[in-house]
Amino acid sequence: GVSMNQIVIVTKYPGASAKDVELNVTAKLEEKIAEIGNIKESRSSSIESVSRVTIFADDDLNELQFKDLLSDVQTEVDKIDDFPSDIEGQPIITSVTTEDRPIMEVAFSGDYDHLKKTLHEIENDLRKVSGVSNVTLVGLPDEEIHIEVDAQKAQDKEIDLNSIYFAINTRNQVGTGGTLESFLSQKKVVSFNKYEKAEDVLNTVIRMSPDGQGVYLSDVAEINYRPKDEKLIVRNNGSRGASILVAIRSGVDQLKVSDKIKDLLKKQITIVHIKRVNISTILTKIQTSLQ
Repeated sequence: GVSMNQIVIVTKYPGASAKDVELNVTAKLEEKIAEIGNIKESRSSSIESVSRVTIFADDDLNELQFKDLLSDVQTEVDKIDDFPSDIEGQPIITSVTTEDRPIMEVAFSGDYDHLKKTLHEIENDLRKVSGVSNVTLVGLPDEEIHIEVDAQKAQDKEIDLNSIYFAINTRNQVGTGGTLESFLSQKKVVSFNKYEKAEDVLNTVIRMSPDGQGVYLSDVAEINYRPKDEKLIVRNNGSRGASILVAIRSGVDQLKVSDKIKDLLKKQITIVHIKRVNISTILTKIQTSLQ
């Protein structure tokens, strides 16, 4: 295959969390890579047990210069002497050819809130492009809801965590209440008492006093949306980010599909910059990754 002027470094760190992989392996590799010339961009992903760093060489490098860069990368990686003792072997360094890349990668960087608002919109638009077979968003964790109890307020109201758990669990249920029979039919009675949206949980009664004065969850707690614990950490040029992987159908004109994607992304650039998400390099990436 034709060289893509890309180098991939894969390091296995068995049993390590994504955060440990990022701190103890990926960050060390990125620090060394930053010292090497003729590199246009680097991207990394840290998942459980595996670090992956992709280096994009300058577009104007010829074959000999790219081989020199590959050698420089190997030399700098070999200088790292403080990897964890239990990594599996040494980092594996390979060059990427067109045969190795059946998909395109669009890289983004920015904070979680802005990425979340922007990338799902772009992901959905990319799915509608004729010739695209699959679109995968990586590096953007799902959200989960946190009920955060104010310890002082709970103490003032004489409410403990067990009471809160019991009240929420009791309230958020669907149950059957037996059956109703008539001469013609029999119907099951079902009670729906589940929360319809997250904010409804704040209306849960934790304790009701004899005089009708109740303590509600909203009196002692608030809810917040936060990203789930990360299993995959993506960095683009050292900044936190995410990527969208676009697979193209076999048998179609890849350059025509890439032009459609470039047109779509050009329309998104103004919107994306307003939302503080950096995609300033993706048009070049798409163009070069298909040639």
